[in-house]
Amino acid sequence: MDELALAAASPVVKTVMGSLASWLCGDLGLVCSVDADLEKLKGKLSTIKNVLDDAEKKSINNKTLQDWVRKLRHVALDAEDVVDEWEAEALRRRMEGVHDHITGKVRDFFSSNNPIAFRYKIAGQIREIWERYDEITKENRDFNLMGKSDSDRPVDREIFSSVIESEIYGRVDDKKEVIEFLVDKDNDKNISILPIVGLGGVGKTTLAQLVYNDERIKKRFELRMWVCVGESFDAQVILRALIEQVTKEQSRFSTSEAMSSLLQEKLRAKRFLLVLDDLWIEDRLIWDKIKPLLVHGELGSKIIITTRSEIVASITGTISPHRLQGLGMDDCWALFKQKAFGLGRQEETQPLVDIGKEIVKKCGGLPLAAKILGSLMGSKGGEEEAWLAIRDSEIWRLPIEEVGILPILKLSYDHLHSHLKRCFTYCSVFPKDYLFSIKRLIQLWMAEGLVDSSDTSQNAEDIGKQYFNSLLSRSFFQDVQMDEYNNIETCKMHDLVHDLAFSLTKGESLVIEMGRENKIIPHECRYLSVVVDDDVSSITSISEAKKLRFLLLRRQWWWYFAPYGDDEIFFNITEKFTQIRALDLSWSGIEELPDTMSRLKQLRFLDLSGTNITTLPTSITRLYNLQTLNLRGCERLRELPEGISNLSNLRGLDISACYCLSCMPRYLGRLSKLEILPKFIVGRENGRTIVELQHLNSIRGELEITNLHNVKDANEAMQANLVAKSKLNYLKLQWNKNLDEAQELSSTEADVAAGVFERLQPPYNLKKLHISYYTGIRLPNWMARTILPDGLGHLTALQYLHIDSCPQLAVLPDGLQNLTALQKLYISDCPQLAVLPDGLGHLTALQDLYIENCPKLAMLPDGLQNLTALQMLDISDCPQLARRCKRETGEDWRKIAHIPDIWIPANEDGEESCKPSSTFATKFLSQFGCARCPSYS
Repeated sequence: MDELALAAASPVVKTVMGSLASWLCGDLGLVCSVDADLEKLKGKLSTIKNVLDDAEKKSINNKTLQDWVRKLRHVALDAEDVVDEWEAEALRRRMEGVHDHITGKVRDFFSSNNPIAFRYKIAGQIREIWERYDEITKENRDFNLMGKSDSDRPVDREIFSSVIESEIYGRVDDKKEVIEFLVDKDNDKNISILPIVGLGGVGKTTLAQLVYNDERIKKRFELRMWVCVGESFDAQVILRALIEQVTKEQSRFSTSEAMSSLLQEKLRAKRFLLVLDDLWIEDRLIWDKIKPLLVHGELGSKIIITTRSEIVASITGTISPHRLQGLGMDDCWALFKQKAFGLGRQEETQPLVDIGKEIVKKCGGLPLAAKILGSLMGSKGGEEEAWLAIRDSEIWRLPIEEVGILPILKLSYDHLHSHLKRCFTYCSVFPKDYLFSIKRLIQLWMAEGLVDSSDTSQNAEDIGKQYFNSLLSRSFFQDVQMDEYNNIETCKMHDLVHDLAFSLTKGESLVIEMGRENKIIPHECRYLSVVVDDDVSSITSISEAKKLRFLLLRRQWWWYFAPYGDDEIFFNITEKFTQIRALDLSWSGIEELPDTMSRLKQLRFLDLSGTNITTLPTSITRLYNLQTLNLRGCERLRELPEGISNLSNLRGLDISACYCLSCMPRYLGRLSKLEILPKFIVGRENGRTIVELQHLNSIRGELEITNLHNVKDANEAMQANLVAKSKLNYLKLQWNKNLDEAQELSSTEADVAAGVFERLQPPYNLKKLHISYYTGIRLPNWMARTILPDGLGHLTALQYLHIDSCPQLAVLPDGLQNLTALQKLYISDCPQLAVLPDGLGHLTALQDLYIENCPKLAMLPDGLQNLTALQMLDISDCPQLARRCKRETGEDWRKIAHIPDIWIPANEDGEESCKPSSTFATKFLSQFGCARCPSYS
């Protein structure tokens, strides 16, 4: 629908108005003519915004009107770019003015570094924009559009609870029929293929997921594989996905022949189930090339294909397709009701029920439509007038064949507030079936200026999370996955919802694959994702999109680490894309960045994770707007520029898994807005000591502090103020990892380590603590203390405790019994540890206990037999314990006999003690985030 673009324009204008208002209050001393032009432009924006609010509510199928709206939106975005350019220059002058004052080189504010020509250029751009707006306003007279401002409309009740569907309605018979095919039919054939055919949004993928995860199916098939194909069919991508699922390893084959041979070998003599989700290929010749690769399994192997196309079903199926129909009225109402009234959203009154059932009749039996509309009504707070407005919306007046699901989704979009509309449409720049990282998505929203924290004490990340939860509660996102702290970590977007987002940003947002698509990149394109083939020269074709704000460059094969090797690429980025706000070069194979990076004055998000860079150019320290710098997994990175501390807006600096990085840049403590800092390497020089952490109390998530042996003064440890960092979930404290095992430590060194550790008291709500290479004899008193001086119980939320490689640790405190929430305890490589405290028997929440290479440990505490929650015990390289825990006959067997899973390898004399029942070490270490591999979607 062309009119969908209309809805996306109003939020942009609102954002520009806010920026202009703050700009006018700036301290750059604008010339009078610029002031006047800005005031005029602000007045025009107010008028046009009100008109757009009116137009947004009207479903007018008028091509002329749509063209008018697109022109207006482009001008609004251009105005935003001018505002940001001026603000970026103002920030540069402030930052470099302060810097020069410190170094004694005070620059004239109006020297050649800030030419008058710049102000004239900006003034000219403002006048041009004002004139374009004036012309557009004249055109509006033909449409007679009026309207109220966004502030005058009723505010929907925001819902911030994360809703994850646990029930599927109306698919019992469908599930039974598909499972019957998989289990009982065609078991005398090498391969049988069942297509599931139905409209978009009818629930084909959901049905396939229900079947795929059924316990009977898991037992029936030795191999289960799932590939989301999508509209862009690529045989190599499918082959690679299958191989990686079969082998559980990352495939590095580069040819179809090699992959085909390996796949046939792995499938041979194995009964497998393969789901090819969302298949669109309607060319029998292409399918006939793929199918022979899948016929080498054991008899009874099956394939399920989900598709909207009857042609696809006829080409691929070996039996009649399962045609999935829409839900019946009762099931559709049950789904709608769950979303509208569930979780106490509003009272289920009879008038609302009657109106709701009338709305459900209009959903055409499509679960996605019922879910979206139910979520929309759930946000209305029981207001009968709001429900009636949806029931009587103009979209239902279209001919029935034109309604479809996209207008229904658009109806829900129309009822979002401006800030949520822009956050939603921003997602159109990512490909279908993209796995969104919530943290990363919020960072990108912030980079685009979509998260407004100006009128609240909340930080931007928390507000962004509220925005996400609002969109999730309205079912614009789905398939959420939780992290170990029960926070939403990832999600996906339904293909049809993505279609809606894309339709709202036509010409502005684009996803292309170089070498496979010959799409022309519009001059007005602002958001671009590019999958690059082996011919890197093809990247230069994007250079015409000079207004880019977001650019993602990624190799077709993520594991291919060869460098781009083309300086013209970065010339285009730094010379032509000067408006860019977010740049994602992750896993791209680049080895260095150019010194011209400082030209990207508006850059707020830079992702270089997984690249081969060894250093960063000094010019990056002049990107004063930068909020997020992601260097995660840059294993060759040796150092960071000293001037990083100049980036006063930096909120995220991810240097995890940067194994060659040996020190921090000086004065990192000046970055008062920093919230993501997963690693801090303690140095001895001024500006690199642990004291730099003193005021970084907004750090959240994970923090690993290494090289603690460099802290020689316990007062410095106290100044680090770890106890105030209440947003941390995970803390790792690591001393000298390179300590020679044969080296004897003096009692003074042990005392210093103990004094430092005593003053590294973490926040009371910490959930995971990892202690590594600590050289003291005892653990600090705060670990055993029940009550802190401020009256708070300490570490009562701790769920995981990991102690390893502590050469002199002799005892654990009895006070460990106060860790009442502890679920997993890991102790390894503590050669002097001779006894476990009796208090261990009071850890009633303990589920897993792992003890490795503690040769002096002679017995387990008696209280262990009282730990009914304990499910796993793993003891290795502890010969005395192994003998005492010998099955049935060992002295300590009675203490552990109740534990379901016990892993105790063979004794020194070769006699087996207890057989392992699961790979505990891998499972346990994964809880601590060890051995993580980068995900690939």
